[in-house]
Amino acid sequence: MRRALGSIVTVLALSGCAPVGPKYEPPKTATPAAYKEQPPGAELMQPAQPSDALPRGAWWNAYNDPELDALQAEVAAANQTLQVAEANYRQARAAVRCWR
Repeated sequence: MRRALGSIVTVLALSGCAPVGPKYEPPKTATPAAYKEQPPGAELMQPAQPSDALPRGAWWNAYNDPELDALQAEVAAANQTLQVAEANYRQARAAVRCWR
């Protein structure tokens, strides 16, 4: 009984890998090498030049608003993400000191 059950399970498992139906061939579509028309203002378009790595500095000073300056100082002091990062850094340094 076990042998027959094992044979049935093996046959069913191997039959799951059998291909069904014809081989799929994606439809052939013609793609143009270039567009006939340019959108308006296309001559003004330039490739992007990301500057994410550049330091941003104190951007809020451009508004000359003392209230915004005070809020920014408060946010910098209460930023939980920075506090967690600093705590992780101190913890890693302490762990390295223990292993020396």
